[in-house]
Amino acid sequence: MRNNLFLGAAAIALIAPMTASAQETTSSIRGTVTANGAPVNGATVEITSPSTGSRSTATTDTSGTFNVNGLRPGGPYTVAVAAAGYGSKQVTDVNITVAQAFDLPIDLATDAAGGADEIVVTAASLPNARSISQGPTTVLNARQIANIASVNRDIRDLERRDPFARLDDSPSGGRSVSFAGQNARYNRFTVDGVSVSDNFGLNSDGLPSRRSPIPLDAIGQFQAQVAPYDVRQGNFQGGAINIVLKSGTNDFHGTGFYSQSRDEFVGKRTKDLRVSVPNFKTENYGAELSGPIIKDKLFFMVAGERLRGGRPIAEGPTDNNAGTSILGISQAQVDQISAIAKSVYNYDTGGVLRNLGDKDDRVVAKIDANITDKQRLSLTYTYANDAINLLQNTFPTAPTGLGLASNAYIQGNRLHTGVAQLNSEWSDSFSTEVRGFYKNYTRIQDPLLGRGFAQFRVCTNPTSTAATAGLTVSPTACENNAGTVSFGPDSSRQTNELRTETWGGLVQARLTMNDHDVRVFTEVSSVSIFNSFLQNSAGSYYFDSIADLQNRNAGSFAYGNAIVGNNGLAALDPNAAAAQFGYQSYTFGVMDSWKVTPTLNVSFGARYDLYAMDDNPPLSAAFAARYANGAIVNGQRVNINNNSANISGFDLFQPRAGFDWKP
Repeated sequence: MRNNLFLGAAAIALIAPMTASAQETTSSIRGTVTANGAPVNGATVEITSPSTGSRSTATTDTSGTFNVNGLRPGGPYTVAVAAAGYGSKQVTDVNITVAQAFDLPIDLATDAAGGADEIVVTAASLPNARSISQGPTTVLNARQIANIASVNRDIRDLERRDPFARLDDSPSGGRSVSFAGQNARYNRFTVDGVSVSDNFGLNSDGLPSRRSPIPLDAIGQFQAQVAPYDVRQGNFQGGAINIVLKSGTNDFHGTGFYSQSRDEFVGKRTKDLRVSVPNFKTENYGAELSGPIIKDKLFFMVAGERLRGGRPIAEGPTDNNAGTSILGISQAQVDQISAIAKSVYNYDTGGVLRNLGDKDDRVVAKIDANITDKQRLSLTYTYANDAINLLQNTFPTAPTGLGLASNAYIQGNRLHTGVAQLNSEWSDSFSTEVRGFYKNYTRIQDPLLGRGFAQFRVCTNPTSTAATAGLTVSPTACENNAGTVSFGPDSSRQTNELRTETWGGLVQARLTMNDHDVRVFTEVSSVSIFNSFLQNSAGSYYFDSIADLQNRNAGSFAYGNAIVGNNGLAALDPNAAAAQFGYQSYTFGVMDSWKVTPTLNVSFGARYDLYAMDDNPPLSAAFAARYANGAIVNGQRVNINNNSANISGFDLFQPRAGFDWKP
């Protein structure tokens, strides 16, 4: 029942990484049309994408401004402007960035005779044409990503290019990336605007996988920020990393790769020093394909990567290892213990584990549709599944121990996400965005050879030393420098299951008028969590000798289970000890981006987050008694609520303001 006692605290800890935190996934092109320094009213602006055939139109207002929202990031776009009495102008090679407006000043020439030729220029040739960023941002497009060296094909190799980022490449660091000195677990990671961050902080940073959850070749744009003042962004303290997937175009495009590493590629001699390299083989391969389903209307992109292999496991018996000898344990002793396990207990220990068995699968698919010139729909699905074999109860220093294959466990992550988004332009000044999303995450902590058996720990002494030493209690550890061999599901994996499910949606309305870009949005998400962790639910036995194992004579025994029913389950069902709860989050925001001058942009707004929760953990009498008189916190006595409280009614108000100025 311990998990239930701390349900309230656990739920509070989950707010930051799991609540509504949708990121902008589109971009916009805005600008001012002038002639001889005066604004041009009523000019027709047409924005087209030659690669997809998409087309958007707008008309300038009395101040000569126009704004087109909901555009897919990337490009190149072409902007054509025409007005009665003026020569037409076309700006090509306009490449836009996700969540940033591209400011495009256009000056028309007077056409009194009506015969001036069209002027064509590139966006790069216009002195004040630029993207407007709302805070320090690192942006990489697909071409730049393709030129970055990444042996692991890991998203962290993109994150580390941000000047605020630091990669922890120490042996225990897990290649985690921290931003601006914050804990790496406080990062937020989104794909096409929906958070896929690690829910519980069990991984080394905010990613829900050991490597990138997205195939590298599927990334259209990468963005990292540490202090954005866009109200759509929230619920992180480190870095906000957003991935926008590639979209298909009217041309078919594909990539593919294959890489291999094996022991034959590793050096085995340095001058006169020869080393033994165990056999291993690792393969990594993948492909990406995109193109049209219906030209100018419907497009697809699909990509996948797979890794199989893994490094050899160094630890093993003194006469059978790959570099790290476990003293006090020989292969003959392992074979003897395995034979007894099979003949006496009808259990296969699996023997000595040789390889990490590294596996990693990543698949994404995306559909884009130009429903009309005013409406665009996108559908995105992502899947990631990684796993690696890890030893338990293995210690090369005294007291030594070796866990066999059945005592090892599979650690990994499984992630499914789906996103549907509709962007609509209802007029030259009003547009909307509607988004729905789903996320299903499972933390993998499974015994390598399955459950259904207890953990056995066996001292390799032939007979117990208890009688010789005159002990009056049962021994719990080996004597005479012998090692301990462990088999069967380890104590912490006998009941260990974590899964979360999230549903949500967002609606945003956007009004652009008189140099103002006003956005109002609301977002709702519902999260369900099941966390079952109970040690020794199948039991853990210690045998002080091989003879004791043969004779079924255990020296000690540990067992744990739920003592009362819970979650609709009876007592003595391990899952009755699980923490099972859900909560909802509601976010409301408003923001105005004001173009004060051609070189000064000011943004200001606020967001409000509210939380609701119906589940309450059972009241603990022991907790209530302990803190009946409060507790000393920072030298002062404060009142402590009982453990049955939840997060319902918690809220957070965040005003935001910032500016962008180009001298």
